[in-house]
Amino acid sequence: MPDFIRPEWQKRETGRLTVDIHSSFRFVGKQDWIPAHIIDISKGGLYFEGQSSFYVGDILDINIPLENRNIIAKLEVTSISGKKAGGKFVSIMEKDQELITEFINKAFREKKL
Repeated sequence: MPDFIRPEWQKRETGRLTVDIHSSFRFVGKQDWIPAHIIDISKGGLYFEGQSSFYVGDILDINIPLENRNIIAKLEVTSISGKKAGGKFVSIMEKDQELITEFINKAFREKKL
């Protein structure tokens, strides 16, 4: 069951949801998609593990399969820990950001936090 962390309990502006989503990413300008695993997601970004090394400032295209849709967003890496990276969305369609927000809110309602 996903865990929701309320915004007031953390330093970020929006709540994040712990998830287990198989995904993929590619470095901007590259063609090949690389498998990834999304660990948590928020309206503003996500934390994931990939089969690559990352550097702060890397810009990635990330595929987020959510609610029977594939969201493709641009993510700027803002933190790293080995093969794990956290980042903020630098380009995402508004309707996709709303889908992420509704996904988080739905999990919040189901958990009744």
